[in-house]
Amino acid sequence: MSTYKKFVRMLREKWQVEELPESPLLRPDDGYFTFSPFQDTEGNFDSLESTSSIFVKYQPTIRKLNALDLTNPLNLNYQTTYAVQKYQ
Repeated sequence: MSTYKKFVRMLREKWQVEELPESPLLRPDDGYFTFSPFQDTEGNFDSLESTSSIFVKYQPTIRKLNALDLTNPLNLNYQTTYAVQKYQ
């Protein structure tokens, strides 16, 4: 079992938990790389503020594109982020 699934199972023992879907890694409308699960917080707050659930999110992220790195200009800092959010 993955660390994320264990994390969600642990939270569900005490609270009502819902999982949010992953955001796209590349945002085609703005051309931004996803750098945080919190980019969607404003939209989620508008649509989810009436629920008392705790929301969890698994999000692959890219933190930066280092164009000045002459040894590897496409070097990406990739990581996985878990978020716990409540919108009330």
